[in-house]
Amino acid sequence: MKNIITALVLSLGVSSMAHAADGTINFTGNIIEQACDITSGVAGTQTVNLGSIAKSNLSGAGKTSGSTKFSIVLADCPVDFIPTKVSVKFDGTSVATDTSLLALTAGQTATGVGVQILEADGNTPVPLRTASVQQTLVSGGTTTLDFVARYKAVAVATAGTANASSTFVVDYN
Repeated sequence: MKNIITALVLSLGVSSMAHAADGTINFTGNIIEQACDITSGVAGTQTVNLGSIAKSNLSGAGKTSGSTKFSIVLADCPVDFIPTKVSVKFDGTSVATDTSLLALTAGQTATGVGVQILEADGNTPVPLRTASVQQTLVSGGTTTLDFVARYKAVAVATAGTANASSTFVVDYN
């Protein structure tokens, strides 16, 4: 019995040591003189008109409207800019049942839909808070980042106003 208690005490000491670990985290990055200017819209704000869509086109979860193209234009990127790739992360309030979609802003009368953002190909979704496909920056020039947006039903849609709003962050890589 004494040997069992001794073995138990020793095994407890060993098991707690097995969970202890030392490690290192290295944080890296660059401080740049300036980033590119966002020239889309006024002060980086633009309006994308998704049009008037018949609710019959959004008659059940997964149904989508036609897509509308929009662009984020980066200009005056420094010639000696260290990052050569860029991506975009969109953010905003998401639909409760599909967190990849933008929820309609408060006070909208339509229901059962959200706004989906996709890559320029119109097939690849860009979920909220997820980086888009990286694109190459034009050093000293203009880089146009193209996307499309559309309504996507999460239930049977009801008619009414259907506006949504998103912020975005440009990630330089």
